[in-house]
Amino acid sequence: MQYCPSGTYQPVPGSYSIRACLNYSIGTYNPSVGQTSCYSCPVGSYCDVIGSSNFLSCPSGTYQSSMDSISAQACLNCRVGNYSPSIGQASCLNCPLGYYCDSVGASSARICPSGTYQPIPDSISVEACLSCTSTTNNIYPGQITC
Repeated sequence: MQYCPSGTYQPVPGSYSIRACLNYSIGTYNPSVGQTSCYSCPVGSYCDVIGSSNFLSCPSGTYQSSMDSISAQACLNCRVGNYSPSIGQASCLNCPLGYYCDSVGASSARICPSGTYQPIPDSISVEACLSCTSTTNNIYPGQITC
């Protein structure tokens, strides 16, 4: 008895021929041998090869919110005001208070400098970092108040 190799499956019970093994379709994968079905490519990733034994994660700064994606083009850049610090994300994070996200496809938020504060989520520019007054100055970056 021969098992179907990874990237293939055999949906018919009782068949023991390696020639009966079928490739997984694009958008699906399976890393194991001897399988009878395949897995949908998960959110945050894509499967762009027929007979894939694994999925590829979307890079940081991008997201992908649906299953069975078939191309790296399914990985969408985070919009200004959002970021994605890790690979394989289903959505982007809102830029937090005390920070701003001023570029498309950001993989990190930019911290507002010391002497400023930023009380608004999803800020898109360093201009959102407001200057503290001389009587309320702060010495730490990334503050939400002075």
